[in-house]
Amino acid sequence: MVSIANSSPDQLPPLDLFAALSILVASALFYFSIILGGFTVRRVLDQESDFTFQEAFDRYSRLFAIPLVLTALASFFALFGGLRFAGILTLLSMAIFALGNLFVISKPSKTSSLDPFYRFLLAVLLDGAILLPFFIAELALTVDYLRILTFF
Repeated sequence: MVSIANSSPDQLPPLDLFAALSILVASALFYFSIILGGFTVRRVLDQESDFTFQEAFDRYSRLFAIPLVLTALASFFALFGGLRFAGILTLLSMAIFALGNLFVISKPSKTSSLDPFYRFLLAVLLDGAILLPFFIAELALTVDYLRILTFF
């Protein structure tokens, strides 16, 4: 098998309609997994039976506003060959996603009877257990197209 370092840019997969759909599906899985993780933490750890999936969407939509704009700008710059700047914007967007997700899952409800430290630890573990399978699925969809970023 030829390593990525030894392959030439001529062997990269084409960016066609299938590539765009794969990246779109992977992005949707990414957003859904974060929302599902936050929803599960609130329902399982805090045992808030009145917390709905709609409330989770509302909470995360406020946090995702700026990162979605950054991701759109990164896509625009990547389309026109600014891969370095697109990479920086993508990393910044992912950092904001991570901090926003940490903010949501770290806030205990008023009815939570768990110690705050152990509740936070369990929240991170439960959220990670939900995010990991989705992350593997996202990588399976986009791993060939992520190789393009190695040829800045």
